[in-house]
Amino acid sequence: MKVTSTINLSSSSRGWTGVKKHMEHDPKLNHANKDIFNDLTKYNRSGTAFPDEVITRRLDNFFGDYVREHDAKAIQNRHPERVYGSVKKYLDGKNKITAVATVGDMENRNELIKQLCPEGSYKAIQIPSSPNSETLVITDSAVAKKFYGVYTEALVNFLKTNYKINGASCYSYFIPGRYSVHVDEAGAPHIHYELYATGKTKKGRPTVSLNQTLVKYAERATGSHMSGREALKWYRSFNDQHLTRALDAQFKEVYGDRFKGLEFYRKGTQDVGRSMEQVKNIKRQENELKARQQDLEVEQQQIAEKVKLVNELEEEITKIADEIDPQRPPISPAEELVLARGPESYGKWNEENEQRDFLPYVFTWLKEFAKKLKERWEEIVKREKILDEHEKTLNEREKALNTREKSLTKQEEKVQKTKEEIADCLDSLGQSNMAQLVRNNTDNLGEFNGKKNHLSDLVKVAIEEATTKQLRQTKRQINLGLEQKYGKPRER
Repeated sequence: MKVTSTINLSSSSRGWTGVKKHMEHDPKLNHANKDIFNDLTKYNRSGTAFPDEVITRRLDNFFGDYVREHDAKAIQNRHPERVYGSVKKYLDGKNKITAVATVGDMENRNELIKQLCPEGSYKAIQIPSSPNSETLVITDSAVAKKFYGVYTEALVNFLKTNYKINGASCYSYFIPGRYSVHVDEAGAPHIHYELYATGKTKKGRPTVSLNQTLVKYAERATGSHMSGREALKWYRSFNDQHLTRALDAQFKEVYGDRFKGLEFYRKGTQDVGRSMEQVKNIKRQENELKARQQDLEVEQQQIAEKVKLVNELEEEITKIADEIDPQRPPISPAEELVLARGPESYGKWNEENEQRDFLPYVFTWLKEFAKKLKERWEEIVKREKILDEHEKTLNEREKALNTREKSLTKQEEKVQKTKEEIADCLDSLGQSNMAQLVRNNTDNLGEFNGKKNHLSDLVKVAIEEATTKQLRQTKRQINLGLEQKYGKPRER
């Protein structure tokens, strides 16, 4: 099994005191780490690599002369406030170093559980901080004690081993102190520990600086001058391999041939391993991407259904729009049609592999597709409003036509009545032929209105003729009456 290991170093004023609360996996405490399984906490292990008196003696041997010389000069120069008084007080004012060493990751540990533990002795449990992920937890106490004990023993053995390279020993530069092994977290088991730096500056003065101690250690071990960053990379690379070997040796000792072995590897020349937090972040990001992918698939299905509905509505609206405004701009431009067909236009064609590599572009395509769909939908809504306005206008015109039709009907009735009145008048005046002509007139309303003035003139002429005729008859009757009474008048 291929595994990668990592050691993270940090320097702070509080040192081990600053991470002490993190070490206490008390279920009664509201711990910041939510991925702790309380049933496994009993398999954790805490201790110290060396007794306190051994560490104190070694630190006194390394820093004692420097502290005494410093205090003597301070007293000589009348600066008693600068006196340290002891190595302990000198170190109390300096930064302290803490480290976290992890071998493998959660997947490696789960695979080892499946390989070495009997079926039924473990189960999958949901990770509290990542609801979409699960990890394996051993529920059988005997199996758990044996399996997690391998991790604990291997990590402690790694810390207590004074690794040497080219005459440079680790303990000559870093003295390990207190430690705490954690096997009860969702990630891979790991060890927290403190280190006391015993380095020297370029001028040879003792120092607790992490950076300067790493540089001196790397230069002594490799024979090459390095920067602080390069020295840290070398330190990790050297110790990470020993960390993997320590775990490999312990598993072989406990499980024998059942254990298939661990192989240390680096994923790249620039890779110096991943911390547990990095592993958690990577897994969380993977889970988020999977969830996002599922959401996108659902969203894509919804979009496909909406597109189908939009296309159906578009066909109906197009028919109506053609009837209302044949010169309207097209609803589906060519670029929208291309977009609606799929992501081909956003892909790259790899002729060598003969495959479509559009996966990196799918999110861009979906984003642009959704944007186009929104614009299309807004255009359809806008067209619907225009259609509603046209429909309203047509209704108003239809209403106006109905009103005009009623008005024309009334006018036709009025004209017919007028024609009858004119015809009756002509009959009373003795113009029967003309009266019949008026009654038989089949001209429409417009033509009749055009001839109305002409008919009025005819009626006037008829009245004048009738009046003249009546006057002549009356005059003739008067003359006859005078002749009968007085006789004919004498001729002159």
